[in-house]
Amino acid sequence: MGKTFIPEMSIMNYGPSPGSHYHDHFQVLWSLQGNLELEIEGKGVNLSAGTGIIIAPDERHNFESHNANRCLVLNTKDAGWAARPRVPCSIDAIDHLARYIQVALSSNLPISYELSSLLLAQTWGNSTARRRFRRPIDWGQLTNWVKSQLSRRLTAMHLAEQVNLSESQFRARCYAELGYSPM
Repeated sequence: MGKTFIPEMSIMNYGPSPGSHYHDHFQVLWSLQGNLELEIEGKGVNLSAGTGIIIAPDERHNFESHNANRCLVLNTKDAGWAARPRVPCSIDAIDHLARYIQVALSSNLPISYELSSLLLAQTWGNSTARRRFRRPIDWGQLTNWVKSQLSRRLTAMHLAEQVNLSESQFRARCYAELGYSPM
């Protein structure tokens, strides 16, 4: 009978010393303070405070923070993370949850890693396996429209209207598909 892998949560501090490794499990990072520069399988990502990312098993990732960075780190073998978007949809809710977990861990409050991991997964966003069909956004066409409107003061609402979505849905799609906010 194989060993059961219990999710592990910790608060990690990253600094100017670069590192590089990979894991045999999912690693979920949520930046609590500062910026963490990552390169995941050759693609650069800047993880600023209040943002997060999923690193899949066997994905080599390099990391460094020129200033102090503090992250909530979840290590888990829960295969459900494979079906979740790499970046979360519910930014505010996850940030509150991550900060609660940080306080609980640093204050030695009783906390269940299993339940915390489950809450984090549920808050991160629906798995793609359960996601309803969404027509694709033509990002190239939207970019061309924005370029033609540079004389106007554009908002996220203007962009959302161009793709027939509410502003909140458009913001969620930007985070899920592009990894950053509309603006």
